Amino acid sequence: MPARYTKGEAYQRQAQSDFGIACCLSTLQTPSLSPGTRRRHIAAMCQQAVEKSVKSLYIGLGMMPKRTHQVTDLITSMFRKPAAIKYGSGVRRELHRVFSSSARYVTRELCEVVPRSNPDDPDQAARNSEYPFTIAHGWIAPCDDSAFRESEITRYLQEAGRVVNGVARIRAAIYRTRIA
Repeated sequence: MPARYTKGEAYQRQAQSDFGIACCLSTLQTPSLSPGTRRRHIAAMCQQAVEKSVKSLYIGLGMMPKRTHQVTDLITSMFRKPAAIKYGSGVRRELHRVFSSSARYVTRELCEVVPRSNPDDPDQAARNSEYPFTIAHGWIAPCDDSAFRESEITRYLQEAGRVVNGVARIRAAIYRTRIA
């Protein structure tokens, strides 16, 4: 029988799995994957890891996340709502450390790799990790070498790791201090 988890635990386990896949892809050197294809999948897995990790924390704080890929809104609401206050200043400090301004900036970038419009829309302009998009009056596929730069991928991996691991620490602190 498969293991049973709370919803928040399941989200965090999946976040850790997605981040693990992103890390594996980052070290994978194979001629069967072009650099662009590898980077596109790493970006998508980092986005998924951050999204699921943030939702895991949101649930752990006793809130119900909206069905959205725009987790920056969820992060902002965690700071505005008093749910984290009942767990003490240590949890609030860690929230501020994990979701520093640089982490929120990269999280916003990662949110932008999720397609937001109809993929059949001929005017799809936003860069994303799934569907062809337009740049400078031409179309580009997310797997093209120029769609995602290696420097972006390095930043995505670093910040996704900080968020996933930081959320795991915060969740552990929440459950150590849970008020009955």
